Amino acid sequence: MKKIFSLLLMGMMLMGMTSCLNEEATNEATFTVSMYNRTINAGAGDESEFFINNSVYHVNYDKGVISVNATVTLAENNNIQFTLEDLKLTSDADREAYRFSCPSATAQGLNITNFNGLIDLKNGLVYVTFNAGSDKTVHATGALPFLFNTTSYKDDEKEGLEYDNYYSQYDFRINKSNMKATLVIFRYISGYEDRDNLNRIAVFEGLDVKFTREGYKITAPSVKSSMSGQANVSDATLTNVEFNIVNQGTHFYGKYDNGSKHVSITGDMFEKKN
Repeated sequence: MKKIFSLLLMGMMLMGMTSCLNEEATNEATFTVSMYNRTINAGAGDESEFFINNSVYHVNYDKGVISVNATVTLAENNNIQFTLEDLKLTSDADREAYRFSCPSATAQGLNITNFNGLIDLKNGLVYVTFNAGSDKTVHATGALPFLFNTTSYKDDEKEGLEYDNYYSQYDFRINKSNMKATLVIFRYISGYEDRDNLNRIAVFEGLDVKFTREGYKITAPSVKSSMSGQANVSDATLTNVEFNIVNQGTHFYGKYDNGSKHVSITGDMFEKKN
């Protein structure tokens, strides 16, 4: 697994991770991930609690193990912290990622059970889930980046011209304080006419967000691109925007209109194996 170490660093830079290398043993890496933690309470209906916490992951490539130091806010003024050492990394059967797990642990007297994780070491993507006590289930992702997507266009003004784009990548950033989301589209392609321009970055701010039992629902009647951050697209307007992030934050589907173009997207956080 050591051969993918440099790609892991590239992924951590892309997704905003912080890395600290062991200078004496470069076959190990420690990195901090800003985790989007959703807590589902038993009997809560189609709702979940949402908090952002940092967790620390340490990978030993020679041993093929990962250690986790997790901090999780389950509810207001209800924080837990626990450490799991040397969990074995095993290749996932369906995705280009590694699994790790722990049957049970404790955190401030609370039983942690069925801890399972998935990590893409090449791109720096993480998902974990576990039960906290008898009535709470936590699902956490390292933010909400979707790198593996299909974006489909149908243009009413061009005799129903249809086109698929496999290049665009979507990053959803949540601001709980105002219940808004920012959508960043890397390699933004408005339609068939600019399909070869892969250097555009579009940022759309102020979308509405709801935390659901399966993930997130993000919508906006109309939103115009801004020039904040890395953006270099100033003239894009999306209407009838709706994104559903499901499978506990690891898959999404959505749609929007861009003038005469009707756009639909499906995507995954983790790359599927061929």
